[in-house]
Amino acid sequence: MRLLHRLNSLLNHRINFKINFNKRISRSKALVLVAILVVIMVLFGFYIGERWFWVKDQSLFEYRIESLKGQLAENPEPNSIRAELAMTYYLDGQADKGETVLRQVLADEPENDTAVLYLGLILSEQKNYRESIEFLTRYLEKNQGLETRIALLYQGRNYLETGDHSLAASTLRKAVERDPANPVAYYYLGQAYEKLNDRQNAINAYERALAINKDYTDAELALKKVVRR
Repeated sequence: MRLLHRLNSLLNHRINFKINFNKRISRSKALVLVAILVVIMVLFGFYIGERWFWVKDQSLFEYRIESLKGQLAENPEPNSIRAELAMTYYLDGQADKGETVLRQVLADEPENDTAVLYLGLILSEQKNYRESIEFLTRYLEKNQGLETRIALLYQGRNYLETGDHSLAASTLRKAVERDPANPVAYYYLGQAYEKLNDRQNAINAYERALAINKDYTDAELALKKVVRR
């Protein structure tokens, strides 16, 4: 009887071991299958994204340029689209193309304020400061309020570059009034005050720029320089 009992126990142990072993194998197989499915889904997602959503070998600006050109091919009339195309050319590093498009817009519609503004900004970036002044002056004469913030900033910088330091300071004071959270406007205002030998106001402007953006390196260096004098 004892022998039968021991044999029965041994068989039960072997049966339990086999069942547990099979469970482990089944669990492992399930994990492998899940891993394979995840890999397949990821690869499928990349394929779908590349095929339908992601733009191959194109920047976002290049993609937008193609989209705007497509809209103009269907309807070449809207100057708003042409102006956006011009600015997108500029942002994509094709400033000459942007300038050409804007001049065409203004040839068709001389009073297009958006084209006047964009052309003034692009000319300033191309260091054509005096012509930029002309276009931004036209824009500022007709427009008021918050939308003039960028025009005032660029116009102030234009005056700095052309040596009209008093005009630069007065223009940049307007810029910081319209956009008091813009550290760049305060930085250029500080530059204008320096040119006018107004040391304290230059310090104040640089400190204000750094209060808005403590990591503004240009303002930090300018402040250290003027304080050492």
